[in-house]
Amino acid sequence: MTQQPQMQATRPQTTYTKGDLVLFRDAERFWLGKPGHTFVGRVERSWRHATPARSSTT
Repeated sequence: MTQQPQMQATRPQTTYTKGDLVLFRDAERFWLGKPGHTFVGRVERSWRHATPARSSTT
């Protein structure tokens, strides 16, 4: 019996620089079918080595 190859999860690397145009979608408005759910924005600043926020449990 042949073993199926294992898949590894990878995170896409996206880098934004000042002046880039990006689309922002308000997910709640989108899924509720409300108008005005997508906006065009221009990047003013970005953090290249930012880490995701961690939630603390105490």
